[in-house]
Amino acid sequence: MMDFDLEASDYCNGDYVEIRQGSSSGALFGGRRLCGSKDSLPSLDSLFIGDIWIKLRTDEATVAKGFMLRFKTATNVVLSGETGQIASPGMYVCPFCYDS
Repeated sequence: MMDFDLEASDYCNGDYVEIRQGSSSGALFGGRRLCGSKDSLPSLDSLFIGDIWIKLRTDEATVAKGFMLRFKTATNVVLSGETGQIASPGMYVCPFCYDS
């Protein structure tokens, strides 16, 4: 995760990101929704095999920066490139900010 700043709450009832293996009914990454700051997140250096499903939910009650996720694909996937970024609406995406 390159950047993460969402409304913090005890149970992530306001703003949150869900990352699931495969589909909307797949296993929830880290066993919970993700909210708050980057420092409060479990390690996202895990290897996902196959598809992942990402959901951003906001209640618009608190303004925060959002999130940016960097990814690298395996072989035989349907994307326009092997690397890229996924960001919440309004998050600045830097086209030259990839690590090699």
